[in-house]
Amino acid sequence: MTHTTAVDDATLTARRRIRRMINLAFACVALFVIGTIGRNLEPSFDDSRQYRQGARNLVETGDPYTTTRLSGSQYLPFPNPPLLAYLLVPTLPLGEEGGRFAWFILNVTAGASLFWLVLRLTGPAWAHHYWGPLALGLAYSPPTYLCLLYGQFGLMLALLLVASFALSTRHTLGAGATLAFATAIKLYPGLPAIYYLVRGPRRVVWWAAAVGALLVLIPLLFHGLRPYQAYVETVLFGTVYPYAAEFNVSLLGFWRRLFTLTSRFTAFADAPTLALTLTVVTAFATLALCGWFTRVPGELGALLAFSMWLCATMLLSPINGYYNLTGLLLPLLVIARSLTHYPSIGLSAGALVSTMLICAPPGWYEGWPELTNFLLHGWGLVALVPGLFGIYGYLAILAVQAYRHQQAWQAPAEVG
Repeated sequence: MTHTTAVDDATLTARRRIRRMINLAFACVALFVIGTIGRNLEPSFDDSRQYRQGARNLVETGDPYTTTRLSGSQYLPFPNPPLLAYLLVPTLPLGEEGGRFAWFILNVTAGASLFWLVLRLTGPAWAHHYWGPLALGLAYSPPTYLCLLYGQFGLMLALLLVASFALSTRHTLGAGATLAFATAIKLYPGLPAIYYLVRGPRRVVWWAAAVGALLVLIPLLFHGLRPYQAYVETVLFGTVYPYAAEFNVSLLGFWRRLFTLTSRFTAFADAPTLALTLTVVTAFATLALCGWFTRVPGELGALLAFSMWLCATMLLSPINGYYNLTGLLLPLLVIARSLTHYPSIGLSAGALVSTMLICAPPGWYEGWPELTNFLLHGWGLVALVPGLFGIYGYLAILAVQAYRHQQAWQAPAEVG
């Protein structure tokens, strides 16, 4: 008996050693991929300069949106609420190259933190055992690649939202603060507040409101209402942002591509009112689906419900850049965990197909002239942005798994 136990222990130790070697090897490749992205940073790929430009505008004119109202080759819009410009003022002495590299390091840190936190929260066994290949998959995925290369916000916002969820059960102040901060630098992360209002703890929302009010005061103390007036006029109700562009993976972007005239696409009609109406209808349907499953019981139920709200957040945002899809790491691993509890070949295949759709970046069709011609006209516009259907695929799978979990949870009570 002792000999058998020793053999089993030796086998387990050998397996752990092999897994460790595999994980470290894949982690090194992931670091190489990230390093390659860092070496390719250059001004032509630098979207983060628009954030620094907003800070520069603030220092020079007191208005972060000065260049947003310009046109021509110098057009460099600042698309965020005013707070971000104030936060970035201290980085201006770094210069363009230093600021670009600092932003890259911040993004990499956010991505690594997001990976660690999501793995800790969801943790199907295979993901813990083989985290190295998963890390490489995250580093090599098109949303992560573009987010790091262009210096966008997707990784940071995803980290803040997932951190808010992780803190919500024990530290409602921290959860509310992270939610408020994410909302203050980009409005759409505020949508998961509905999740906390419906499911709880509602104190997260109250803390978020309190912290958010303090954050709103920062621009008011320095420049009064001027930054907020400029934000409303030039961003929220302005016409400077290309909502119909194919990088925009949202409901508004989808319907605008179909029903507004642009120089790039041949839409069905020039009917912006119809586009807005269809956006509102599909948005309410999406909210209703999420609301229906928000109270699914248990830890897995909370993960499924919050993941649905993350998907809805991306769909309902007026501008949801493709690079924001890095935030779908949590829904992906929650789906994987739910499938270990409630297996389904069909749902597993659906998750694989949805992931493939999400990994199709803007311009995925380039190199095939006939396909390009089809996708830019009429019915082809429906399939132009596959990521939208990938998100809805995740949303549908999460809803099915939430229903199955709810039924399984209620079954013992009915028997009792």
